[in-house]
Amino acid sequence: MRQLIMASVRYNGTNRYSSEVSLRKAYDAHRGTAADVNLLLIAALRDAGLPAHPVLLSTRSHGRINQAMPLLSKFNYVVALVPLADGKELLVDATEPLLPCGVLPERCLNQTGRLVMKNTAESRWVNLAPTQRNVHYRQINLTLDAQGGLSGKVHEEHGGYAGVEARKELARLGEKKYLAELARPHSGWTVPKFAVSERENVAKPLAMDYEFAQAADDNSTASTLYLSPLREFSSDQNPFRHDDRLFPVDFGAAQEETTMVNLTLPAGYEMAETPKPAIIDLPNNGGRFIYNVSGATPGEVQLTSRLNLRNTMYQAEEYAHLREFYRLMLEKQAEKLVIKKKA
Repeated sequence: MRQLIMASVRYNGTNRYSSEVSLRKAYDAHRGTAADVNLLLIAALRDAGLPAHPVLLSTRSHGRINQAMPLLSKFNYVVALVPLADGKELLVDATEPLLPCGVLPERCLNQTGRLVMKNTAESRWVNLAPTQRNVHYRQINLTLDAQGGLSGKVHEEHGGYAGVEARKELARLGEKKYLAELARPHSGWTVPKFAVSERENVAKPLAMDYEFAQAADDNSTASTLYLSPLREFSSDQNPFRHDDRLFPVDFGAAQEETTMVNLTLPAGYEMAETPKPAIIDLPNNGGRFIYNVSGATPGEVQLTSRLNLRNTMYQAEEYAHLREFYRLMLEKQAEKLVIKKKA
């Protein structure tokens, strides 16, 4: 039913909890507000014999609802709630074709919504907790040459809400421009191969596989090489730049970012200095960063960087801890491997 509505009426980007035109008119125009789309969804579900009820909410950019004083003007969106046979409930939105059924758009993840029933005594507050995370995974195989040149193969997955954003960007730019944007931050990169899979299957992570090469600055063989592999694939800027903050940090959904690197050293070279492993925790089990470097196999180095932010929101009083957490993480990711020619 959701697929039928999405195929028939496209969301025009306007958020409302009620329709300003008849639903028939919105259906015939094949475009409509969030209210037009999702009220049509509720009507279609009911016509099919499924119980469906409206849930009013305020999008994240519109502000939070005060449950003690829920003014109608504070709401600006509506989704469908469908009771399931096992006693659970499914929140359904038909404005985002890039999301699987039962996953609300990120703009809707604003803590709580109000279920509206014909019998007002049955109306109640509904938790809008996300059912997906923001997941980014990379598996990278790198080869370093004696001049400092680097080549590699990358397998990258964007899951959950990260998959939505990656698919949107891919659709907006097209593969050629997307590839150019991917290579732009990396000085001297050439990317001879690039492939995308699971682009249409929104229930699975969007996967990308590509190869790259980065020539050395000169052709002379170096006795000592310095390399920061994780810096090539992560930002060097702390997103939390201010000393303090008055409002919560709202991520919408939990964050998970994993980068695993396998580095092959040039023949005749070995690790001279290995960065120490690290585990950095946020207070109250709010998040963890794990960093590890291993050289168990001669001529190879394995690096693991794993970020896990478990909370969707961090209060203003937690901001200093979050800022310091990111500072320490970026500092660790920037540490260089020291690789020397064997004596």
